[in-house]
Amino acid sequence: MTRVLPTTRSAFLLLALGLALPASMLAQGQSPERARLGAQAAQVGGRVIVTLRSQQQGGALRAPGAPGVSPAELRDLDAELRSRGMIRNTKRLELVGAVVGFADEAQLDALLASPLVEMNEADVLIPMQDNGPTVPLSLRAQTTPWGVTRVQAPEAWGIVGNGAGIKVGIIDSGGDIDHPDLQWAGGYNAMTGSTSP
Repeated sequence: MTRVLPTTRSAFLLLALGLALPASMLAQGQSPERARLGAQAAQVGGRVIVTLRSQQQGGALRAPGAPGVSPAELRDLDAELRSRGMIRNTKRLELVGAVVGFADEAQLDALLASPLVEMNEADVLIPMQDNGPTVPLSLRAQTTPWGVTRVQAPEAWGIVGNGAGIKVGIIDSGGDIDHPDLQWAGGYNAMTGSTSP
């Protein structure tokens, strides 16, 4: 009889897996995927994101980047999950074909087993990186961005001079009327009909 000992790599992997998942969940016979989902969902008060699977024939044949379900089907699948008691307090995310809501332990088990569900994940908050204090524009050193030379702007400046008589129109959501490099000539807000900046 030959005895096979685990390799160092597989032993390390098993140890890491054991440390990453709560022992109580694994002891209850849950899969590592279920244990991980339960632990992460518990950290965020049971809030989960549920990506839904199309139930329509040909529903999986969508353009790359398109959600897996149409908005109408998303509405119906959301209602079906809620009527079955699998999730509560949902909000539909049409751009990704998912719902976000709250699920307890029994509801997580039902979601993982449901043919209506493509994927489940805890709605974990990821904090933004703090890059320190923001320096006001007026205190920043004046530098020329790389794109100015890339579009050959210095050559154009030689042709048109200082820009006297040239008007520039910008369609944007706003502008800084106090910017030191701009001479604000006015504006128009198409939403309100106002000419104030």
